[in-house]
Amino acid sequence: AFSEYRIDAATDTAPFTLYTLPFMLSEGAHAIEFRSRDNAGNLEITKSSAVFVDDTPPEVEFSLAGSSFTLDYTLYAALGSTVTLVSSDTASGVKALYYAINGTTYTASAGRAEIILPAEGSYSFRYYAADNVNNTGEEKSATVRVDTAAPAVSISVPVAGQVFIATRNKIGVGFTVTDNFDPAPLG
Repeated sequence: AFSEYRIDAATDTAPFTLYTLPFMLSEGAHAIEFRSRDNAGNLEITKSSAVFVDDTPPEVEFSLAGSSFTLDYTLYAALGSTVTLVSSDTASGVKALYYAINGTTYTASAGRAEIILPAEGSYSFRYYAADNVNNTGEEKSATVRVDTAAPAVSISVPVAGQVFIATRNKIGVGFTVTDNFDPAPLG
């Protein structure tokens, strides 16, 4: 008695392989045909099964809608901007997208999440996705700062109440700028 199989046979006359040990399949779609023969020589009708192998974890794309800019590797956004996380998996499909904001526990969504940034502050995102065969993507992170306070400018030269003498076309002015998120702005 024995069992035999063939994988992705191009024709009905392609040879079968004797089954002795479990075998590996490469990623992608496969057609497996198999049959067995008993000790009396009876050969069963060939059966087939379609198998799809998925070894690739899903990806997650991070995007920000709204007025924003990057300065010194920090992403700044306007109040009310929206962070969108979209996961994709071309093989078995996305099971869930997981994300956490500012150290909270993970929230699961069906592959897409839109998060409105409702107040001034720093928002730290961690996110990843899992597919329908439990391949899990690498956890990624991003930080977005929402700044609603205008910077403050103060003039240091000339000092208030002092007489300032300058040449005709040039005047020297010293100033300091402070901002709640930038400890050393231009000035």
